[in-house]
Amino acid sequence: MVDMDQIAMSTGFDKALGEQMMKINSEIGAHLKQAQEKIRTDLETRQQAMGENPTDKQKSDFEQYSYELDQQYRQEINKAQQASNQAHTSMIGQFRQQITPIAQDVARAQGFDIVMTRTDAMLLVSPAADITQDVLAMFKQSGLGSMPIQPRGMLNSQSAPAAPAVTPTMPTPAPTQEPASATEDQAQEPSVIPPTNQLPVQ
Repeated sequence: MVDMDQIAMSTGFDKALGEQMMKINSEIGAHLKQAQEKIRTDLETRQQAMGENPTDKQKSDFEQYSYELDQQYRQEINKAQQASNQAHTSMIGQFRQQITPIAQDVARAQGFDIVMTRTDAMLLVSPAADITQDVLAMFKQSGLGSMPIQPRGMLNSQSAPAAPAVTPTMPTPAPTQEPASATEDQAQEPSVIPPTNQLPVQ
């Protein structure tokens, strides 16, 4: 058995992951806020152009336009949520890829045929079957633990979400500090949530 959470905390991976996710979600929040201001100005200009006594047709067109921007904005929030989750999953995947071959070597050396990551479902594990400390020691010796983690191909200047639209009456969605799993139900009200305290095996 290998306790991945313990290795993550002992190597500082959990802190590095949290810092990276805070940075990523801060960039997402800033991008969405900038897009809000742009579209709000656009709608205000369009509304002013109708004059003080707009026709029913102009009112209907404006309402339709506002609705379309609302839908576009919500789609962009969903894209931002997906980008955040993908970055989180990518970095955890890199960490697990670093640990896996080391865990395999340690397990073979000690005569184990199966290695499992510790979960809450495990009520009791024999100390003789716990190879976490051996894996941690070899991982630190390898130098892999000092490598900076970066999401693969996520949220750079070319791949950041495109500028979304928003109606003047919509609230400003900003990244929160609540943890969230990369597999959390996407059917909930869309928001950008930095999963800063989720460890690799959860």
